[in-house]
Amino acid sequence: MSVEVLSLAIQSNVPAVWWGIPGVGKTALCANLAAQNGLAFISVSAAYLDPSDVAGIPFPAKEDGLIQRRHDSWVDAVCSQPCLLLIDELNRASRPVMNALLRVLQERLVGDRPLHSGTRLIATANPPSTDRTATDLPSAAANRCLHVEGVPPLDLWVEFMVSQGEAGSLVAAFIKARPQAIDQMPATPTEAGRAWASRRSWHNAARILQAGMDTNQRDLALVAVGGVVGEGIGLEFATFVQSADLPNPADVLADPMGFRLPVGIDKLFATVGACVQLAHKDFTAERYRQCNALLDRLATSQWRDVGAFYVQRLLKGPEQNSRLPAGFMLSTASASAYMATLKAAGMVK
Repeated sequence: MSVEVLSLAIQSNVPAVWWGIPGVGKTALCANLAAQNGLAFISVSAAYLDPSDVAGIPFPAKEDGLIQRRHDSWVDAVCSQPCLLLIDELNRASRPVMNALLRVLQERLVGDRPLHSGTRLIATANPPSTDRTATDLPSAAANRCLHVEGVPPLDLWVEFMVSQGEAGSLVAAFIKARPQAIDQMPATPTEAGRAWASRRSWHNAARILQAGMDTNQRDLALVAVGGVVGEGIGLEFATFVQSADLPNPADVLADPMGFRLPVGIDKLFATVGACVQLAHKDFTAERYRQCNALLDRLATSQWRDVGAFYVQRLLKGPEQNSRLPAGFMLSTASASAYMATLKAAGMVK
């Protein structure tokens, strides 16, 4: 729901403040919202700004000696073209910086420069109850904004992770089966200052694992994962990866209707994800038809939800642009079985 509300805020040109714990993918989702609305995406971290970064640095003009202000490149961008400006961690800024940024939200002015009429504004904020460095927003400014709370839908993040290669698919499969292993904001500042499991840290874990797999250092990488998401969950993930013993996706697609699929939702999810990735990599009509046959099989099984997830991923293509190989068309069986899913995703009318 938070995604749809933020999209409405963009369309209506009402500044929004998105409240939520760190590391849940707010920045990445806002970048997607910008692309969907045809806006350039500009992100600034309020916690690391100085007042002059917003108001500009004064200097005398050579011609007449009058004082002018030199602004950073992000100010030039949001004032000269339609953008989505994301002000990240607004309530971790120093008070002078926050005052300057609140003027951006309230008056659409960056220093003395007006925003482009097509520029839209979203700020993120950490609840003070979860971040000792965060403060409450001034009531007058808060009253001018649309406030959204919560985290992005997990399936959006899972879909993104599937697109990140073999290691990303393993992480996605693990989280799909164990959703409690994510968004675990620690209760104390001491614990929050160490490794803990968030969507951001799981993305980093997948990058580490992929690097290890590419260099025949998988076991070392699995140890390192614990240093990113936390030792306990990292150990659980390592056990999952080591016991998965997933089949080669090429072997699965060579006989999509008869190949013996692995038992368990997590292993099946990772296997089908690897098959979709192979179809995207080869990008041939034949490979897509093989993957489609596997989805046909899932549609008539207890794992229909896995097929519903991956039919969207297959049709979105390797670059998320819905480009399909010449000569491929989704089978009638899949189109019928997954029609409700495709309609909900806006992929068919």
